[in-house]
Amino acid sequence: MSRSEHLEWSKTRKISNGLGRREARIMSRLIIENRSAVNDADTLSYVAAVIRAGRISNDGKQYCYCTKFKDGTMVSTDLNKSSDRFIVWDYKGETPNG
Repeated sequence: MSRSEHLEWSKTRKISNGLGRREARIMSRLIIENRSAVNDADTLSYVAAVIRAGRISNDGKQYCYCTKFKDGTMVSTDLNKSSDRFIVWDYKGETPNG
C-alpha cells in the first residue's frame, strides 16, 4: 500500500499513479476571519451554513458572495487561488471594509 493511500482528503479527483488512474482526495483550505461579536464556535456555524448552500456565486466557482442571517450577522466570501476566505461580521449598514 502506497503512502498516498494512507492519507485522508476532503475532495475526490482523478490522478495518475503510474499504474493507471485512481481516485484520490484533495484537501480544501478555508480561511475564516471573525470580525463580529459572535464567539468562534458560533462563527463556524455561520460559515458551515454558507458552505452547505454550495458554490452558488461566480458561475458555481465560489460560495455565496454575501449572506445575511436573521440576527444581522453577515458572511462574505473571497475566492483565492488555493483557498476560500470567509469574513464573518455584524451588519450595521456598512461593509466589512468600511
